[in-house]
Amino acid sequence: MSSVSISSVSMRARAHPRLSSGIAVAAIVILSTLVRIVISAGTQGPWIFVDELIYSSLGRTVLTGSGIQGVPVSGYSAGYPLLIAPAYELSQNLVTAFAFVKATNALVMSLTAIPVYFIARVILCRRWSLVAAALVVVVPAMAYTSVVMTENAFYPAFALASLAIIKALERPRLLRQLLVIPTIGVCFEIRPQGGALLASYLLAIVFVSALEARASTNGQVRAFARALGQYWVTAVLIVVSAAAALAYFMSRGNSLGSTLGAYSITTEATDRYSVKPIINWTLMHYADLSLWLGIIPFVALLVIICSACSREADGRTRAFGMTAVAIIGVNVPVVAAFVVFSNVGRIEERNLFYVGIFPLVALCWWVANGMTRTAKFFTFAVVIASGLPLAIPYPMLLNQTAASDTFGLYLPWAFTNHVADVNLGVVIVAVGVGVVAAILVWLPSRFAGFLIAIVVALFLLTSVAVDRKTDSAARGAVAQGISGPRDWIDAVVGPEADVTALYPGDLEPLKVWQNEFFNRSVRRVMAISVPMPGNLPLTVVNANPNGTIEDRAGHAMTASYVLVHDSTTVAGTKVAADPGSHMELVRVAEPLRFLDVVTGLFDDGWIGPEAVYTNYVCAAGSVVATAQLNGYLHTTPVNVTVFVGDRQVTTVSVPTDGTPVEIRVDVVPTGGSCQVRYVSDPLAVPDVVLGNGDTRSLGVILSRPQLERN
Repeated sequence: MSSVSISSVSMRARAHPRLSSGIAVAAIVILSTLVRIVISAGTQGPWIFVDELIYSSLGRTVLTGSGIQGVPVSGYSAGYPLLIAPAYELSQNLVTAFAFVKATNALVMSLTAIPVYFIARVILCRRWSLVAAALVVVVPAMAYTSVVMTENAFYPAFALASLAIIKALERPRLLRQLLVIPTIGVCFEIRPQGGALLASYLLAIVFVSALEARASTNGQVRAFARALGQYWVTAVLIVVSAAAALAYFMSRGNSLGSTLGAYSITTEATDRYSVKPIINWTLMHYADLSLWLGIIPFVALLVIICSACSREADGRTRAFGMTAVAIIGVNVPVVAAFVVFSNVGRIEERNLFYVGIFPLVALCWWVANGMTRTAKFFTFAVVIASGLPLAIPYPMLLNQTAASDTFGLYLPWAFTNHVADVNLGVVIVAVGVGVVAAILVWLPSRFAGFLIAIVVALFLLTSVAVDRKTDSAARGAVAQGISGPRDWIDAVVGPEADVTALYPGDLEPLKVWQNEFFNRSVRRVMAISVPMPGNLPLTVVNANPNGTIEDRAGHAMTASYVLVHDSTTVAGTKVAADPGSHMELVRVAEPLRFLDVVTGLFDDGWIGPEAVYTNYVCAAGSVVATAQLNGYLHTTPVNVTVFVGDRQVTTVSVPTDGTPVEIRVDVVPTGGSCQVRYVSDPLAVPDVVLGNGDTRSLGVILSRPQLERN
């Protein structure tokens, strides 16, 4: 572009500030999108299970309504699946589609800058509103752009609904009120948690009306009623919407609670309501909010809320402050109740980081107003914001449960990993809080902008830790399920083929989930005898004595191809394999039947307390296996007791020097099958002996048993 053109654009921008602001916001969105696309490229696959598998499945099928594995499901909103559906339509290859989904996430989540800019414009000038728009796309939670989760769509939708609420409270005109319910509806269609925004909106109306009435000199009760009366349009809309929703769900035979998805648990089992744990988790979530924000924005939020409650507050500040109070005040206890009732035992920052837009806008407002430090507001705010993070039980929470849900704990977690003392997490937080509090108290007002630099630095530092951890988690999760090309099944049989995954009961679920995520041809799952973890649609099947497979109703099962672990042999022809994960793809010979199955044998050859070999085409002969130890784990010999059926036939002692010991037992078929059990004692835990993190209880290294016919 020539210098003349650049000058012309610059002059036009100065003459039209709205245009320059629009260009700047667009630049923030584009830059954020590009950065997140580059960063998310390092994420090789899903790692938050089974959530990512659910939404990828729904994204593939939402346009046809076939649900998950062909089974329609309820409790999952269609908003996010519809958003990512084009990515799955653009490419049949699910590895490529995953990249498209991450790019979609990057764009959609970055769009949050737009509504936040307009939220900030309610109380700020254009320049500071742009700062606020930039801040909300550098939060650590932007790491969710690399996962197939509703957070990506809910973040901008939440900001848009918050903007609509603030605008309606600022000036309750007809059009503004009409826009609130649809924007909340969009949030609900992305994530049922969005329904809490309706309660927040109603509560904010009450708060704003009460503050307006307090300033009246003609009777506060009458003024309060008059203020509430301005929202008659909202009342009508809510009544009509509630009636329509009730009629719709009754016509479909669904309960209203079922529409809340995971949050339906908060409407069930009311006998479990206990105030104390909900209060405790509510405080911990407030503490985490202050922690991940770096204290400073939380202080600013408390300052602007106190200012909004004063008699001198203008309508805009009051609308912003009361919206923040209502939305945060409703959502935090709801999430805390979810934690208590679902017994997840962790801070669910993932379900609350959205509310961070209010403290970040408040920070810009506070800095723009010269860091006002009126004693009664400021002292209270610093004490609360600084004290809350110290109440978090770090030794209890600094563990793997924080990996997907609590990014605010990443820095203390990383520190304790280096010093190997989880109790020092409290120390490092206390030091950090003390430093921040000192800066807030003694920093001269002319350096107020330094506060934003501190927050950005904290966000970037946390983001580095989060991105490294999440990329590592993704690599590990993929490696546990697939060792080679991620679409290896589709590459052999094509994405239109019909492959059934067999889950034998003791298999690492990721071996099924990862292959299902990256291969369109894996269309259903059969679980042998016991359901598979994750509560996804599947068919529980049983094996007859002759190896044929039936569902629990006695219907014979069929399949064209099966994805099976090499511990299970199915009648048919092996057409492909992933040796590293021990998974095989077999073209099935009719009827679908097992030849033999080994359970309790890990991929590395170790067995735990017991391993069982079942042969469904058994003939008189001997079952042969070899047992040995590696010389490091056990200090005394391990005895392996062998049972044929229920009959104990022998016990062998396996020495610790690594010498292989052959175990040979004679078998005679019963009903066409035979079974041999290997029970090992004593057991040893590698993590206890070697400190390698392996918590399995292990006996001996056992070769896969084989039947030698007479």
